[in-house]
Amino acid sequence: MSDFAFGQIEWPDCLTIPTFLGKCSISDHPGECHRTDGRMWSCWVDWEETSNAKCQQMTLNDEIVGFDGACKYHDYGHVMRIAEADWEETSNAECKQMTLNDQSRL
Repeated sequence: MSDFAFGQIEWPDCLTIPTFLGKCSISDHPGECHRTDGRMWSCWVDWEETSNAKCQQMTLNDEIVGFDGACKYHDYGHVMRIAEADWEETSNAECKQMTLNDQSRL
């Protein structure tokens, strides 16, 4: 993967980027080229690792796309085991009430 990184050795965690709404799925993508203006991000494929410079220089139809840099999902590839999960027992009635509470905020 280092062929694509152009000497970059550290990346911020994508989860810490303020405009995380443009994110890709952590389970499917190791990282992405991100923007901080709210526009969509560019997801990497599983074999890809890109640098800030490479993201910033990406073009589409000979125009700079406008990515701010590169980030990685630091938990990419980590699969949580059932034993690691923080389970809380909740009754059906409690779940229904939580759902109703969530819907009332919409």
